[in-house]
Amino acid sequence: MGVPVFSNFVASLFLLVIATGPLTAFASDSAKAQANIEQWLPKAIGQKIMLDLRFYCPSVNGPQATKKDCRTPLLQLTPELKSALQQQHIGGVILFSENLKDLPQIKALTTELKSINSELPMFVGIDQENGRVARLPRDKVTAFPGNMPLGAIYAGDKTLGKQLTEQSYRQTGQALMSLGFNVNFAPNVDVNNNAQNPVINIRSFGDNPTRVANLGKYAVNGLQQSISAAIKHFPGHGDTNVDSHTGLPRVIKTKPQVTSTELAPFKKIITEAQPDFVMSAHIQFPELDETKVTTKNGDDILVPATFSRAILTDMLRGEFGFEGLIITDALDMAAISRFFEPEQAIRNAFKAGADIALMPLVIDSPASLNTLDQTLRAIEFMVLSDDIKRDEVYASYQRITAIKRKLARKKRLPPLSEIEKQSRILAQTIAEQSVYMSSLSNKNKTTGPLMTKQQRLFAVMPDSGKCRALLSGLQKQLSSNHLCWDIQQLNDALKSKASKLELQKLMAKYDALLVSSLTPRQANPEMVGVDPDQRRLLKSLTAKAILSNNLALIQMAKLQPMKTAVVSLRAPYDLKYYPNDLDWQFATFSYNVIEETSVNKEAGPSTLIYSPVFDALAKALLGKIKNSAQLPVDIDSV
Repeated sequence: MGVPVFSNFVASLFLLVIATGPLTAFASDSAKAQANIEQWLPKAIGQKIMLDLRFYCPSVNGPQATKKDCRTPLLQLTPELKSALQQQHIGGVILFSENLKDLPQIKALTTELKSINSELPMFVGIDQENGRVARLPRDKVTAFPGNMPLGAIYAGDKTLGKQLTEQSYRQTGQALMSLGFNVNFAPNVDVNNNAQNPVINIRSFGDNPTRVANLGKYAVNGLQQSISAAIKHFPGHGDTNVDSHTGLPRVIKTKPQVTSTELAPFKKIITEAQPDFVMSAHIQFPELDETKVTTKNGDDILVPATFSRAILTDMLRGEFGFEGLIITDALDMAAISRFFEPEQAIRNAFKAGADIALMPLVIDSPASLNTLDQTLRAIEFMVLSDDIKRDEVYASYQRITAIKRKLARKKRLPPLSEIEKQSRILAQTIAEQSVYMSSLSNKNKTTGPLMTKQQRLFAVMPDSGKCRALLSGLQKQLSSNHLCWDIQQLNDALKSKASKLELQKLMAKYDALLVSSLTPRQANPEMVGVDPDQRRLLKSLTAKAILSNNLALIQMAKLQPMKTAVVSLRAPYDLKYYPNDLDWQFATFSYNVIEETSVNKEAGPSTLIYSPVFDALAKALLGKIKNSAQLPVDIDSV
């Protein structure tokens, strides 16, 4: 097996540094960058790195230790980890749900991280987008319904949409600041104009660039009253059918098309809201940059935006005038790690103009700390050889310092308990104002809700946890005696002629039918209250099978005096596959539920599953909601 191409490159850089003598022999365009480089360069390189510490195992060591060897969540720093972060001058850490157990533990961890460098406290970041991407424990800190619900509100009432967007992001920022975070990798300002997009979807405000730009601006304004916002994913991840976590997407569009759609929100938000961060996308845009980059195997591929100087420096810095920090999306994602070694990825990102490399390598053991040290030293050699321009590194270091000093001037906030009181009310308001309701039966001159509180509902939900949340919402409206199945139960009931007959008899006891659709399918952690075996069964059902089963059930309901309805729980493109003679169509654009466990001395522990979204849906079924929400995406273009 030959020596990897990139290893030879790093080795040659090292020899070059040794051969050229004193560090001051290197010429530089910047006198400041040249002066005292031995002192500032190690600090600058460390500040330009942001790590994740999701898992850490002190006992996992050796050159063969891998990411899969350690699955122990890091909840507090170990001595050797703290020492390494300090010695390497690491500029930031991003925390995930595995790191966040309860409020005292979260506050202790963020405080410890920021205390490592009192002169330049760490960026402590998080993906708290709300909706389906929320890392904080949902039973401890309010997660708002998310971006697409806000887009639905804005589509019907621009003023209300703007107000609720700024308020929800302001509350999110305040909650994060109170827990010790200072950077939120939000809002997502991708324009979701591809119905097959597997990763953005409801994380977007919608498919209209103007709507996305306006709401993105208000989201940034809300967040940056307390912490830094990071708009993402530049220059746009909305028109892909590949998830960059698992592959390298490519967007085939002309530059005018990209400019008018994908780029429009970024340009407006940068001009009018001045976000502290912009996060790059691991996506190829051949019409924006057709240059090639060499992979770890020596192959030349089209440069992804994260490594594109034309996109990050010429466009984002030059054309758009962005003066904040450019941070990469996670460099351990398959779109990058499949093709590049960590040193390559960092080098390419820095040469393109990125200020911070996010998650360039896994830190989960003492062995990985040694790898970190070697990697940072290799990057230093690249700067000293002027492969990476030292004046650009110095300027980047100054930008990082400026943002950190700006964050230090943010005003302190009331305790989280006070913030949460307002947030819970606001979350319910957003859920109720965003649920989309279309009475198809009005075309036939019939009126009225799907059901009254005295009538009985037969519902089919994606899993039992969502059944419990819906039934809880109906119970709050004093409506009971309903039946809710998960999709596996329905699938079993439709397997044979005999079971279908039993199902038909069962349906005769109910007054209304509600089927649900959730595409793309949910991830395992989103199946709250469902055991692992049942999760596997539920995920074995294809979207085609679920749709077929729902349509079969609707046909059976039409043989009964039942009203019929469908609810889309994620992006509403799937509504077009349902018949137009249903009584109602609903869309919530959100589906996450909250699980709370309480302990009674006599009865023992009990678990409650609920959700503002399903509470709102329950009220909508009963005709207790009036709003002006509209679909924030065009489902007829699918």
